[in-house]
Order: sequence, then structure tokens, then C-alpha cells
Amino acid sequence: MSVNGVRYLNRVILLTCTLIIAFLALSIMSINPSVVRSEELFPNSTYAYKVDLGVEGLTVKHVLMLNETSVLVVGSLGGADVVTVLDVRNPYEKPTLLQIYPLVGSVTSFSTDGFPVSRIALGTDKGEVTLFKVEGGRIIKLLHAVLGADFYVRKLYVLKAPTSYKLAVLVSEGGEVSGVCASCYVYVFDESEKGVFRMGPKVGNATIKYERIYPQDIIPLTVFNTTNYYYDATKLGVVWIQFEDFIKLYLNITYRFNATLIRPASNALVEVLAYNKTSGLTYRYGFNANKEGSLEIPIPKGFYANITLWDVNGKAYVFTFDPKKALIIEDASYMTIFLPQPPITLDARRFYKIPEFLMANVEILDVSNAPSSYLGGRFTNFKINTTYSGISFVKGFQDQFSTLVFYNTEDGYLTIYRIDKDFKRVTVIKDYVGLNTACLNAITYVDGRILTVTLKDGRIKSYELSPDAKRYSLIYTYVTGSEIRRLTVIPGVEGYAYVISTSSGLQYIKTSPYLVPVFRNESALFLTYDGYVDGDLLSNLKSGVIFGNGLIVLRNLDVLAPLGKPFTLKEVLAPKVVLKVNMPGNESVTNVTVVFKYPGGFYERRPGSDGIVTFENIIPGVTYEVFLKHVKPYINPINLSFTVREFRDVVLTVNMTYKMFKLKLNVNDGLGGDLIAPYKVVVDGKTLIASSRERSVDFNILYGTHTVRVEPAQGFENVYESFETTIYLDRDMEVDVGLNRLTYVLEVRVEDSISKKLIAPLIVDVNGVKQIVDSNINRVYYILPYGNYTVYVEPSPESEGIYLPTNTSVVLKSSTTAFVRVSRVTYYVDIVVKDATINRLMGEFEVYVNESKVAVGVKDKVSIPLYYGFYSIQVRPSSDYTKIYEASSITRVKVDKNLTLEFPLKRKFYTLRIKVQEGEMPIRNAEVTFYSVELDTLITKLLTDENGVVETSLFYGPFKIEVTYAGYYPDSKVINLVDRVDEVIYLTPQPITLLFRYLPIVAVIIIAAVAVIGSLKLRAIIARRLTKEETLF
Repeated sequence: MSVNGVRYLNRVILLTCTLIIAFLALSIMSINPSVVRSEELFPNSTYAYKVDLGVEGLTVKHVLMLNETSVLVVGSLGGADVVTVLDVRNPYEKPTLLQIYPLVGSVTSFSTDGFPVSRIALGTDKGEVTLFKVEGGRIIKLLHAVLGADFYVRKLYVLKAPTSYKLAVLVSEGGEVSGVCASCYVYVFDESEKGVFRMGPKVGNATIKYERIYPQDIIPLTVFNTTNYYYDATKLGVVWIQFEDFIKLYLNITYRFNATLIRPASNALVEVLAYNKTSGLTYRYGFNANKEGSLEIPIPKGFYANITLWDVNGKAYVFTFDPKKALIIEDASYMTIFLPQPPITLDARRFYKIPEFLMANVEILDVSNAPSSYLGGRFTNFKINTTYSGISFVKGFQDQFSTLVFYNTEDGYLTIYRIDKDFKRVTVIKDYVGLNTACLNAITYVDGRILTVTLKDGRIKSYELSPDAKRYSLIYTYVTGSEIRRLTVIPGVEGYAYVISTSSGLQYIKTSPYLVPVFRNESALFLTYDGYVDGDLLSNLKSGVIFGNGLIVLRNLDVLAPLGKPFTLKEVLAPKVVLKVNMPGNESVTNVTVVFKYPGGFYERRPGSDGIVTFENIIPGVTYEVFLKHVKPYINPINLSFTVREFRDVVLTVNMTYKMFKLKLNVNDGLGGDLIAPYKVVVDGKTLIASSRERSVDFNILYGTHTVRVEPAQGFENVYESFETTIYLDRDMEVDVGLNRLTYVLEVRVEDSISKKLIAPLIVDVNGVKQIVDSNINRVYYILPYGNYTVYVEPSPESEGIYLPTNTSVVLKSSTTAFVRVSRVTYYVDIVVKDATINRLMGEFEVYVNESKVAVGVKDKVSIPLYYGFYSIQVRPSSDYTKIYEASSITRVKVDKNLTLEFPLKRKFYTLRIKVQEGEMPIRNAEVTFYSVELDTLITKLLTDENGVVETSLFYGPFKIEVTYAGYYPDSKVINLVDRVDEVIYLTPQPITLLFRYLPIVAVIIIAAVAVIGSLKLRAIIARRLTKEETLF
């Protein structure tokens, strides 16, 4: 690095540190809690507002809208170029400085990736290139490279590749070059990949290279779609001259100014006559020096050259380059030329044509994989003159052909090439536009039907595509009247619209169905402002800025502009509201503070001595609030809101008045909680509030000393005591008022719910105060404030299990006696009834407690609830069962817990008399057996007396009676013994008994019978014998 380079780098480092400190200071100054956070706070209609730039010392050169709220500003600060990002969303604050980046040198080239903008690139005259990513209204540095302190960035583009973005840069070594460039290079970077692809006359082998050419220009294909446009990395056009053996002759031209000063001969016209003494070849061509008076002239090796310049008086100065005598180092030679007078600065392109050896090729490269690799070898089938200006390579997304447009300075023609997919010429259209102009750029639309070309002199020419898509025909020329800087397409808007940025302002052009320049500024066809520097609009027209003597922010132009109706900045510029403040008496208006509240924030102002406060940027349709307050407490503050409906300044008049101070009474019940009765407020003997229950009341009264009395409202005099105080009121004041309740005597009498007289002591609790009552003293006394109370009565330790706790509510609004009846504890006595005789219970029973019937229809058990106490309990049979059972004995019991009592009942006994006889004859000593049918058990056996009778006493129930006696058949009978029973049982004698009884008679009968039978048998035998004898005969 040279000594000058080191010095320059040191200066850059020092400047960078200075800018960082400046950025920190400006960042701190820009902190404002009232920054508007959402554009939804303002209406969706077209409007504009003016704010101060907000960055001290920043000189604006170029602006670009990043999004609807952020704008990128390229300018100079502290003696060097910087990139800043400003937040311009708040119409009522200076723009907020979001970011600042110092640059090396001055910006020479600026580019975005198209629309929507996601990448921004900058190049400087010190070989610095920087690529930023746009995200959320801020910029993020992705790539930064310094190609060399003596490199000059002539042009750069951000190219869109399938997976990333590329940065293509055209630089010239040794500063800005005028004419044919023999020291230009092309660099291609990737935003995230290291390395670089280089093109030029000599590159070396440290990178991917394309050398032995003289690059003159780069022109990527710009593709226009429905809603966006971009630069295609697969089709980067490079304009280059065939590498020859050139001598690069560098001229440094100066002249004398005012006879004493030496100045560079900026734009000096230089003629070159190159000739070869051997071959006889001659070339005549010419160039203009750059603004520093420097010029690079290519001269074929072996050629001599006559260098001719003219001063303003027409005098010619001829200098000869002799290749044999000149000092040539690395194919470069240097010549210093001094003119005694200022030079002629006519445009060389008007007088000289480029020689054939300087005609340029147009090669289309695919650099989508750069810097790793590239694809070349695709050429147009024509060469172009390097004296062209403003070359553009465009294509509508739906167009089958692409278009190459440039202006030829030699002949004054605007040349339009239609090129097919193989980059071969389809047609050439030439339109003569004059010699004293230059082409800036060209745009088209998604269908390619309209081609719009801008000329630097302020003309815009539009061409329409023929039905066969091969030719463009001129349809109109629009003259802006001012030098054009940029032409930006508005994709997606019906009517083929675009925005022009000129040296005088901005213009929105709608071309269909007819051409309409929408923006006006009184008689000028621009949207501009005093001291205009630069401006920009988003391609969706949502937002824009104009930098001049202040910053104009444009909002929602997409609402109004596409309608095609012309309007001026004045018609949409937010008006101001002038507030005139009038004071009462001799009060000072300068002691008034005015708070202006807008959506999302506020600021404070003080009126001048004339009482005037001006509010800028009042957007129609938005509601604003203004609060005015005087330092003196006795002057009323004022709140007002307003909404303007038109873009016209408005004057508002406000009359401030003396105020009555607000006295706020915080009225509380002395016991806490809500008020239980209304009150009235009397101030200085005058009732202001007749009745209220509000905890807080306020009213306005004059400054001074006042007696304030708060007392119960009418009809509630028995609730509260009155409250009175004296106050001195010189400001808004709050007074706490505690209303104490009146007190009364509460007598509590406690009675047993059964016996009235208590049988055990109890505890009485009222409002947390406990007292004892018992059988001797059953009353207690309390002195309490007015209110509602609950009297709690609960057992003492001695009466646990005797009484239940109870409570009752009392409204104490005068001395009162409260009677409380306490209930005893209830227990359950389970009555179990049993048969004491045979343990076989039958029938239903009744239970008597203290001779009172408490249960009927009892089968065998019943549960009876009884209060604590002493009881006599008896179980008796129901009326239907009194013949069965006797009543139980009376049981005396103390009920102080749950009990189970058994009551055995005895069955009644009845006489059973059994008489046993045979016929009418009693049977003595007959055995009579008694069985219980219920028990299936033998009860007793008895023998009959001489009268055949047996008698016994048995319990109620069925019995089986069995009677037996020897010689008789036994007999039995079931008797249901429900009362006295006399029963006769007859026995039947057995035959043997009768036999023995009648044995003598029977014997005689038997003997007689035997005799009869014997005689009969004898007769039979005799008869049989007599018969046999007769047969023999």
C-alpha cells in the first residue's frame, strides 16, 4: 500500500470513530417514549406531513424508502459519506435515527434488488462496496469489501440467483475514467459465500477469472413481473472490448485561471490521431477529460499519436506521443498538459466516432453460481459503440423476447434491439432523439407491451409493442421540464404506471387509457417542496418522502394516485391548527402549559405573549386532544378535542376562566365498610347534597375558608353522629370524613326452649364480647353502635351436651331487648321390645314417655328423639293386643347421650280346664299333655281327677292338648288360649277293653258258636260219605 493509501486509511479510521460517537449521541437523543407504534392510528387516506430532518449536520444526497415507515438516506456527515436509516412514522417528532454506517469515500453508485426491496448496495470512489439486507425497516450489513483505495465504483447491481443474491460491480482503477476504459474490472460477489469472480485485462489466478478483455459496462436482465421486478443473475450482460496490445496514455490536463490559479481542465475536449508509419493505418477519435482533468486514451502499440486540445479562444495545442521516446511502464505512459486558457469542453461524442478496434461485444454470463463458477460464451450477434449512454436490458415476464435499449451519442439515435432467447437480434428500432442528451434507463411491464425510456434532458418516451411482438412503435413523448434522475415502475397497478424522480421533484405517470401526470405543484408538474434535493416512493405507493427544506412524508398515495385525478402537495399536506388562548383578568398567558395529544403520544408547548400555539401536521379525520393548564391553581384547566375534515388551516380560540376548586369528600363509616345510611353535606350552612350513599362525592366551591358539615340525611338521624370541619381551599382537596354511629343498649335474655329457666350456664357473644348467663341470671347487657348484629349463644364447658348453639339477628336502631330461646341437645333412645315369656314377640305396641304417648304401631323396636333430661318410659301393648301382654314396668332414665333400652313384656296367663270322659262317664287318671304350638315344646302333663277333670294356667297362645288312657284310643286338640277355656275331650275304648268288659257273655256266645259250627261240619262229612256209597251202586 502506498504512503498516500496509509494516510487515507488512517483518516478513514478516525472518521469512523467520530461517526460512531455521533451515532451513539444521536441514538440517545432519538429515544422518545411517545413514538407512534402503529400506522393503524391514522386513516387509510392520502395525506402528507412535514417534519425536520432530525440529524444535525446531515446533508442529503440520495434517499430510498425501505418500507412504509423507514427511509434510507445516503448523505454526508462530518466530512464523509454515511448511510443512515430514519424512522419517519411520527408526524409530531423529528425522525428517529435508527442506524448509521460510515462509508469510505463518496458514494458513486447505488442499487437495490428491485421491488420489493430486500437488498441495497452502495459503491464509493474509494473502491468500497457494501451490501445490506433490509429487514423490518432496518438494514443489516451482509458484505463489505474495499477493492482498493484507487478503485472507482462506476456501477453495481444486486442480482437475484435461485438460492442467494449476487453483487455485480464495475470498477475502474485509478479513479473515474472518461471515454474507453482500459483499466476497468468486473467483480461478482455472493452475499454469504467467500471469494470473488473477476473479469478484466489482467486478473491473475487467485480467483475464478475471465481475463484479457476490457470491460466497459454491465447490464443485467431486469425481469418485470406482475407485482415485482428483479435483476436476473443468470443473464448478466457484460459489454467489453477485445483485448489488444494497447498503450494506455494517461493525461493530466490543467489550465491557468485568473492568471494566477491552476485548475483541472474538467471535460476538456481531446482529439487523438493515431497512425502507424509502417502499415499506414490511421484512427481519429476523441474523448472528454473527467472532472479532475484526467483522461485515459487507448493507443495501439506501435502507433504514434497526435494529441490536440483547444482553448476557449479556439487556439489549438498539439502534443505528440512517440512510442519510441515515451516512458512506458507496464503498457502505461503519462503525459501532463498545461493550457494557458480554459479548454473547450464540447462533447467529443458529437464530433468523433469510435474506431472499429474499440467496438464492444455484448456477452451474456450466468453468474448464479459465482464466485465458485460462471457460464459464458453467449453473445449477441452485433457489436455496439462504446460511446452509448444509459444501456438497459429488460424483459416482461410474459414477453417472449427481451429488449436492449441504449442511446448512441455519435448519431443521436435511441436504439432498441429486440432479442430472442438465444440473444440474437430480431429487429432494430431507431428513434432520433437529438445529440445533446443521454439515456438513463428503460422499464417495461409484465406483458412487455409498453416500453418506457427516460432521457436525461427530461423527456420520457413510451413505445408500444406490435402484435407480432417484434417491433416497438413510439406512442407518446412526455416532457418533464427537468433533469430526470430515476424511473421506477409501479408493478401491479392498472394502467402501466411509473414514478419519475427528477431534479425538481417526483411525478406519477399513469399511461392508460391515456397519459396523465398525476402530481402537481401549482403550475409545475411535480410533487416537490422548497429546496428539493431528492425523493422516493415505494413501488406500492404506500409511502414516500421528499427531502428539501425539511422532510415531507407521503402516505397512502395508492389510494388517490391510481385514480388518475391530478392533485398537488398542497391538497394533501396536513394543515395546521392555530390555538389562540385568552386569559381572564390580567393573568399571564405564558404561564399556560399546552399538552397536545395525538394518537400514540403527546408533546407540550407554551403560548407566546400573543397567546398563540401552533400545532403542525393535523391529519384530517384524526381526533386530537388539547389540555391547557395554568400554573396558578385557581384558573380552570381546559380539555378539548377536535377533528379537521379538510386540508385547510384552522384557528381555534380558547377562553380560560377562574376555577372553583374541587372538594372531594371521602365519606366512610366509622366502623369501616360501606355506609349503612345516606348522609347530607352542608357547606357554610347551605345544603349541597341532600342525600347520598356514595363513598366519594365532589363539588366545586370557591377558594377560601369553609365550614363543612356531614350529617345523617333526613329520616336517618338515629344512625350517625354529625361530622364538622373547617378547611382552607386553595387547590383541589380531598377530606376524609369518618361518620361515627350512635350507640344503644342491647339487652339479651336467654331462655330454655322447654323449661324457660336455664338448667346450665351459657355463653352470650355479641360483636366479639362474651358474657355468661345461667339459671340465676339469664340476661346480659351491651352498649353498641347502630347497626345489624348477630347474637350468638353457645354452651359453656359445663353445658356441653345439654344445649345447642344458636344465634339471632338484631337490628339495633334504638335500645332493644332481644329474646333468645336455646334448644337442648337431642339424643336418640332406641326402644327394644321383647317377649319376656317365650321370647316370641307378637302384636304391636305403644311407647309412653312421661305418660305421653310418643310412638304407636311398634313391632319390635323404635328410635325416639328426646332432649337432654330425665324421663319415665313405658311400653304398652296396643289396644288390639292387650289380651296378649301386660304393660312393661316403668323405666326412669337420664337422657344425656344416645341410649338403647330393652322392655320385656310378659304374656297374660289364662285358665285351661280339660274334662276327659267316655260318653258321659268321666275318666279318672287320664294323662293330659300340654304342648305350645309356638314353641313346639312340651309344657306340662297332668292326670285327671275322679271327675275326669284337669285344670291349669297357661300363657296366651295356641296349645296342643293330647289325652291318653290305657285301653282307649288317644285324642288331641289345638286350643287358642285367649281367655279362660273349658274343654271336654271324649276318649274311645279299644276292642280289647270292651272284650274284657263283656267277657262272660262273649264266652257263652263263643261256645254256642263253636257247637253250631261243629255240628255243621259233621253233617257235611256225613253227607259226603252217603254220596260216594250211592255212586258205587
